[in-house]
Amino acid sequence: MSRKFRFDHITEHFGFMTGEDFHKGAPISIPFTDATLALGRDRLLRIQDACQCPVGLENLAFSYSLDEVKNHGDFLGQLIAPTNGFIILDLHNLYCQLHNFNISDDVLLNLYPLDSVREIHISGGSWVGNVTANEGKVRRDTHDDAVPEEVFQLLRKALEPCENLKFVVLEQLGTALDTEQSRMQFRRDFYKMDLIVQNHNNRRSQQVINSFLPNQIVALSEEPIEVPELYQQQVELSAILEIAADHAHAQHLLSASSLVNSDWKVESWEPHMLDTALAIAQKWK
Repeated sequence: MSRKFRFDHITEHFGFMTGEDFHKGAPISIPFTDATLALGRDRLLRIQDACQCPVGLENLAFSYSLDEVKNHGDFLGQLIAPTNGFIILDLHNLYCQLHNFNISDDVLLNLYPLDSVREIHISGGSWVGNVTANEGKVRRDTHDDAVPEEVFQLLRKALEPCENLKFVVLEQLGTALDTEQSRMQFRRDFYKMDLIVQNHNNRRSQQVINSFLPNQIVALSEEPIEVPELYQQQVELSAILEIAADHAHAQHLLSASSLVNSDWKVESWEPHMLDTALAIAQKWK
């Protein structure tokens, strides 16, 4: 495909897909370990070798714990380092984490290597849980509603420190644009995004300095790195998330699995995020 078409860059989501058909679904987080770091670096190098253009990763909306949220940006930075790769900073994904883990936007933005951001995404999403009482509700990155004002505020804050930014993209599922009202709102969101970006460009003096092309040729091993234990754990976790009848059942299955006392740290998963993982997996199974 890269020989037939010219791609400015190629990107992938962070995490792994639950469900038998892994081409569909939403990504779930993985442990931040030396093994997963080596695996991710190997895959990015192989993508770059195949496409001969910059490669990047998108930050994940879903996390199991606050520690995971705080370490995500640094781990992404480590993953992309050998390829001189970049980050797609999805601001609605950050918004999900800001709400779900009660962390401030300034703190969270500072946990990411913003000079490695080449593309920014904004979108809307949905709430699940007791929305009326505003208790226990979880923000989901479902791409099916208007962009919240908080995400536009994040965009205004993120533009300046992202000195190598080249693209800003508004996302929404086409199936959510099924009424004239939703289409009008989408246009309003686009014009608002465009105005914010243009105002920034009018003030911007520094030119993009990082092309995100490889700094050096890295020799690939003949065989891709494999981590059989990680694969088995992913299969086991996917099965648990897909068959668990409820939160208590999921906890029971996890307590009897190989994930106990492992790098997955299932013991510290926030209950509301385990419930969210169940909803994601069972939607896409």
